[in-house]
Amino acid sequence: MGRMGGLCQLFLPPIVSSKPSAGRNQSELRGAVKRLSKNDKLYTDLTLAWALIADDGCRQLSTSLLLNTVLTRLDLHYNDITPIGATSLAQMLKRNFTLASLDLSYNSQCLSLPVPPSLPPSLPPSLSLPHWISGVGDAGAEAILRGLQENTSLTSLQLTNNGVSHSVRQAIDEYLEQRCPGQSPPTGVKQVELKMKKKSERNERFQEAFLAAPVQRRRAPLAKNKYSFDLCA
Repeated sequence: MGRMGGLCQLFLPPIVSSKPSAGRNQSELRGAVKRLSKNDKLYTDLTLAWALIADDGCRQLSTSLLLNTVLTRLDLHYNDITPIGATSLAQMLKRNFTLASLDLSYNSQCLSLPVPPSLPPSLPPSLSLPHWISGVGDAGAEAILRGLQENTSLTSLQLTNNGVSHSVRQAIDEYLEQRCPGQSPPTGVKQVELKMKKKSERNERFQEAFLAAPVQRRRAPLAKNKYSFDLCA
């Protein structure tokens, strides 16, 4: 315990967020921290999605992972994590060389803001504008990127819907791709590119099959696919 406490004081930043760990089941977080601290050999995958552990929960998990050599996958999506919690995880990555996958997606919150008076008066007064706040943000993502530079194990990082700019996500994508060429899972930017590529390839296959089919078997294009024809004719 003495060694663990010393490491925590050295490497993990103090929490200054006003958001406490207020999850649906705090015993779940405490149980996870206990098993991680004991280096439970059967505890290789941990999912705390929707637990709302917030920044304090991130700090507790980061503390328990400093000396953990078992856990390889950590899922923390939908947990109200801010740049402070992300910074705790980033510091942990500098000392943990076992964790391979980290999911921090969907940690932003959407608030409805009133329409400013400067907008046209024709808009209804009750109209509100969606506004994404919090999340890991650029500050948290950049801290994680710095942590990755001292880490050798992480190959998958999900940051979808966290208020992270395109340039920062792209920098993380490129860094992970250099570490594991051709195998690095996307953080968000490349995920969209892959979907577009698959869609284009699918349309090309439809087009080739459409043009190769006899004229009498062709049908009008469907709404879902660009080309269609009767394969059973």
